Amino acid sequence: MMVVRILDRSDGILKMEQLGLEPDTMATWRQLLGLPFGMLLVSGPTGSGKTTTLYSSVTDLIDNRGNILTIEDPIEYRVEDLHQIEVNRQAGIDFPTGLKAIMRLDPDVILVGEIRDVETAKTAVTPR
Repeated sequence: MMVVRILDRSDGILKMEQLGLEPDTMATWRQLLGLPFGMLLVSGPTGSGKTTTLYSSVTDLIDNRGNILTIEDPIEYRVEDLHQIEVNRQAGIDFPTGLKAIMRLDPDVILVGEIRDVETAKTAVTPR
């Protein structure tokens, strides 16, 4: 069996204002994104807008949050000024290994594309 996911990239990444969030929800989300520490978890079923929300949010942070790194499987959108790492199990790069490597690069923000197992979850919470 093969599954193909087609992403429409013709319009680029949505601005946060285009996500369709209620004003109070948007204000809360922006406030959370502005915190200097912590972890935000975006979850939902396939097609619910997780990827759109993540990319919209992280591109909104580029100008004022410094060193932003991502680890993804696969990288779904190439974004200028983001340092993106793609999982490559053949090369020995999985989510936990990639996260540990990212921590050595002194990131200000880390985007983890997927948390699929306990080891990745533990590394995301306490990566050092």
